[in-house]
Amino acid sequence: MGELRNVETHEALYYPSTFHALGSLFSQVTGAAPTTAYTLSSLAASIWLFPVSAATLTWQVLRTRTDEWRTAGAAATAAALSASFTAIPYIEFDTASMPNLAAYGIAVPTMALVVSALRHRDRIPLAVLALVGVFSVHITGGVVVVLFVVAWWLFDALWRPVRGRLADFVNLRYFGCP
Repeated sequence: MGELRNVETHEALYYPSTFHALGSLFSQVTGAAPTTAYTLSSLAASIWLFPVSAATLTWQVLRTRTDEWRTAGAAATAAALSASFTAIPYIEFDTASMPNLAAYGIAVPTMALVVSALRHRDRIPLAVLALVGVFSVHITGGVVVVLFVVAWWLFDALWRPVRGRLADFVNLRYFGCP
């Protein structure tokens, strides 16, 4: 990150983010300039992660409320509509806070993995790893995951528990969720 911020002096800048670490790795492997790696990573975060998140969130909300074809159509529509997100002036583009944007983009798939771990207990280690990964990209993404899981618990799982309210609550405690 120092090479991007301190172009003239090349002073180091420590910013603990998986986003920057992956950009640095990409830069070293391909020989691309740090600015090129940052730009490509930012594009991938904004035009790939948000449609995936929109489709995942739509699928998660609608899958128990309507049939599979309508849910799939709504998820595809949400993904297509969210692709235009990059055309809207977004603060992360102006402030170069792309790790925040990337964390928001992976927050919803992580939430879906965490809530699916109640039904599929073999996913617990992967869900824990995904949650740690979101926090590693940017802490705000982890907060969004926790808020989504709490909202899911309050509005869905509390009324229709997978294994029982107490068992589901104990399983969610593995993730550090309240």
